[in-house]
Amino acid sequence: MKSEHNNFFRLILWELQEYLNFPMLEILVFVVLYSVLNQPTVVISYSMSYNNLRFGIRDITFFMTLGVGALVSRSFGSSISKGEIKTLLSYPLKRGQIFASKFTALFMVFVCTYTAAFSVQIYLMRLNFFEPMFYISVLGMALQLLLMCSLTTIIVLLTKNEVISIFASALLLYGIENVVNPSSFSSFVGRFNAIFSYFGKITHETLPVGIGTEYTLNDAVLAMSIPLAISALLLVIGAIYFVRIMEVD
Repeated sequence: MKSEHNNFFRLILWELQEYLNFPMLEILVFVVLYSVLNQPTVVISYSMSYNNLRFGIRDITFFMTLGVGALVSRSFGSSISKGEIKTLLSYPLKRGQIFASKFTALFMVFVCTYTAAFSVQIYLMRLNFFEPMFYISVLGMALQLLLMCSLTTIIVLLTKNEVISIFASALLLYGIENVVNPSSFSSFVGRFNAIFSYFGKITHETLPVGIGTEYTLNDAVLAMSIPLAISALLLVIGAIYFVRIMEVD
């Protein structure tokens, strides 16, 4: 059991080193910084400046989609096409360990990169470091990143093609955001607004600027549960397919 845990963490470290040695991480950092810093500053009042964390979230969604699609597709797709997974399986490693370590490393990279870039907003928007809505915003983004990573993983495992999976995931993820009603929980913007509105009302005793609907605790819980539930289902399907069905050439 201890050996399996050690192998799992070694695989994660190996994945992280791969990202550091690959230009994609530099591209991801640039895209993340641009998308975060490009948010408009709408509210000037110091007491209400936390509202600026919500504006421009649709633009961030677009860049998140591109970043996730590119890096997840590269990680899984390139490993499959180049035979890296087959090489790893020649060692005393299980398929489940490889799948879990790849996904965990990817999710860690995205969350840490976006959190670090989003932290710059504390200074630019004159926010207090202990502003609770900053952490609520990071939570909302982390949940969306989890959903995006899970869906893109399924696509790349099925297609086994890096380029096709990038375009397919980008079209699907960003297409959903543009087709559904922005206030619907089917969209990231709708879920983010529900979470932001509920906790904004609790922490600042007033509804955030631009949100006319007063969301309840049930609404906030539902908005957080949807990406978690869908991601869990997709990951179970992806893990079963990767471990028991997918052929490694």
